[in-house]
Amino acid sequence: MRHDSIQVATGLFHLEISVLELIYGTHLGKESDPCSLSMWVDQLFRTQSKIWDKSTRHVKDYHRSLDLFNTVLDGCIVACISNYLHPKCNDTRQLDATLHTASSEKLHECINILSTYLSDFNLASRLRDRPTSERDTANESLLLFIQQGFFFDVLSKYEICHWR
Repeated sequence: MRHDSIQVATGLFHLEISVLELIYGTHLGKESDPCSLSMWVDQLFRTQSKIWDKSTRHVKDYHRSLDLFNTVLDGCIVACISNYLHPKCNDTRQLDATLHTASSEKLHECINILSTYLSDFNLASRLRDRPTSERDTANESLLLFIQQGFFFDVLSKYEICHWR
């Protein structure tokens, strides 16, 4: 039997599943943990047992898991933009009502600052090196979740663009 080629797409897809499992394993937490995926499963009326198997630490349904992950990631990004543009805004209705008041320059500034902040892959380590009394663990988790989410998104796009 002669093999003229190797099917790389299958391997990359399984790598994508493994990365998603690592993200879930890291950020699942408890329903009471701020910024945990478990909290969002409950808030978004999803069924955790259909998404994640706690005993094996494996994604049960890749598409449901990916959908939840992308929804939470998008929400986190919107929350960061909202916090920058309107720090006192605490829900999506307020954001929607005030978003039109932000100038394009302010939005551009927001994106530049957030991209600098979110692309600093040493920032979480520096934040964790601070004394416990000065740490904001929810913010650290949010930062890591978004950074890992961006990495996962790049991996997914790479896999789609180059191998399918």
